[in-house]
Amino acid sequence: MNRQAARRACAQWLASILVAMAPVTAGAQATPAAAPMAYTASYEFKRGMLRAEVVETLASRGDEYFYESTATGKGFAALAQGDPAVQHSRFMLAEGGRVRPLQFDLDDGTKQGEKTTSIVFDWDTKEATVTTVEGTVTLPLAPGTLDVYTVSVQFALDLAAGGGDARYRVIDGKRLRDYVFTREGEQALKLDAGVFETRKYRLERDGRDSILFQWHAPALAFLAVRVEEFKGGKTRYRKDLISVEGLGQ
Repeated sequence: MNRQAARRACAQWLASILVAMAPVTAGAQATPAAAPMAYTASYEFKRGMLRAEVVETLASRGDEYFYESTATGKGFAALAQGDPAVQHSRFMLAEGGRVRPLQFDLDDGTKQGEKTTSIVFDWDTKEATVTTVEGTVTLPLAPGTLDVYTVSVQFALDLAAGGGDARYRVIDGKRLRDYVFTREGEQALKLDAGVFETRKYRLERDGRDSILFQWHAPALAFLAVRVEEFKGGKTRYRKDLISVEGLGQ
């Protein structure tokens, strides 16, 4: 593989990290209508010999919330990387405190933009416009439809409100998928960010042949402190929390 091909493959891998890692966000710790909490979290992402650092931030301005996640390669991945892969999401809370996405953007950091995606949610027309390098498609918006980031916000809020197993309708890529969360048990984890009592959940997404396992820490407003993806009975990647600011820390 020449340098250009290596850079392209690395950039696509980093962009994939952001989409794969999206369901990790922290919700509030109180009532069902409580708002998400601002935070900054850093994670180490490992897949085979490849390493990356992912930094997430969530902030609010007025009635809207703004999320940003940046994946930066380390070691070989840093040498091969072009621009960092960056993901943005903008959303608000609708009646009853339910999450309503407004826009989702993923920039894969390459000129080709093979994984670059933009989704605009029009709740007046009840349609979502999804734009990729392959073109534009329009998907129907039923109440409660989420994107691959805001599904994590809603799940954390539901956990904080006493919820458990859950199913959500999510725009993932250019199609709608069901995301199904099933509780697997409880586990204490010792990470660079500290020691946390967690609830472990299994996440299955229809149409995808991999399974995600997520460890959510109630002490961090149900932020996911570890995420692992399994495919064919083998671990594809692991993401662990390095540090966190906000969430009462």
